[in-house]
Amino acid sequence: MKLALFIPSLEVGGAERQMILLAKSLMENGHDVSLWCLRETGAFVAETKDYGIPVFNVGKGGRYDLLGAAIRLRRIYQQAAPDVIVSCLPSANLYALFVRLLRPKIIGKQPRLIWGLASAKLPVGEYGWWAKISYWVQAKSARWVDKVVVNSVAGWESARQEGYPVNKLQVIHNGVDMQRFMANSQDGEKWRKEMNIPTEAALVGMAGRLDPAKNYEVFLQACEIVAVNDDRVWFVIVGGGDNEYATELKAKIDNHPLYGHRLRYKSNETNMPAMYSALNLMTLTSKSEGLPNTVVEAMACETPCVVTDVGDCRLAVDRFGVVCEVGDAQGIAESWLSIISSKKSNEAANSGARKNKIWDFSGLRKYMDQTFSLEKMTKQFEDACTEVQQQGKRGG
Repeated sequence: MKLALFIPSLEVGGAERQMILLAKSLMENGHDVSLWCLRETGAFVAETKDYGIPVFNVGKGGRYDLLGAAIRLRRIYQQAAPDVIVSCLPSANLYALFVRLLRPKIIGKQPRLIWGLASAKLPVGEYGWWAKISYWVQAKSARWVDKVVVNSVAGWESARQEGYPVNKLQVIHNGVDMQRFMANSQDGEKWRKEMNIPTEAALVGMAGRLDPAKNYEVFLQACEIVAVNDDRVWFVIVGGGDNEYATELKAKIDNHPLYGHRLRYKSNETNMPAMYSALNLMTLTSKSEGLPNTVVEAMACETPCVVTDVGDCRLAVDRFGVVCEVGDAQGIAESWLSIISSKKSNEAANSGARKNKIWDFSGLRKYMDQTFSLEKMTKQFEDACTEVQQQGKRGG
């Protein structure tokens, strides 16, 4: 099949990461794949080149560059002529729908279209009026799409409540490259040295864009609670952003009483497996998620996770982590301390295995491979693309 994967940009983000991995995997399976983006900017530009993925740049200017971007997108479609377009995130989804609805005599054959939704119950009110309009229009326009893929069961239910056609909804969980994401103690030690974090420290980390949905304020509160109770524990945040919220949050991090002492910050990290290997535990304090990449990636590296009960986080951690209520900084801090204490006790006993239920990792890699492998995600998207293509041939 000729497939086009369409995202807003190549900036670092969970949805962007998944679409690039999917493009690479589909190419390896023999499909003719191109990656479209509204703006060819971001840290993932180099990665797409390394993978050899053909990139088509719409070259969208500012927010109000609508007509020009639409005209350029039509030209890209005529050049690439995919059988199916798979888009993700509102701006790419709505532009892809524009192409889908153009008359065949204008663009030739009409493509089939699959939308991707990446979050459940996203607090769109915190992203401004433009985001509210985009998400509202997206929900109302879904009836003209062939299929809507959500990356979590929670996302499916959220989409249903927002009015998306149930018969078009399908859950395909994010996939993790199990060959890339695996524990490596040497890389973890090297990463700690680069960040000037002691080898003997217990390290708690959180990774993800500086975004309101991630609720980093709760992470910072939990850091203060733990720091008072255990001076062995250090903390690290990895994530960037270029919006107003990110600037304000970075200022909060800079002014945090632990920053520069036991709290570290890094805006971008290209070697995520090394970071996960450096951590004693990974955490996520989000108030909205679908299926977060950072959780499944960390667990693939056999790093335990403390998460909030959003999206499919509970499903992701299964018996290999702890789930807390949203906003419960005290509960999150207590979970960190409990896990760190359990781990230290097991190490001191030289047990060779984590006997506490939280730390019984037997079967973790198998669970991750069966539930969240890149191969499984790719196969499900292949089947979905084949299904909508066949519907098009039948005139459906």
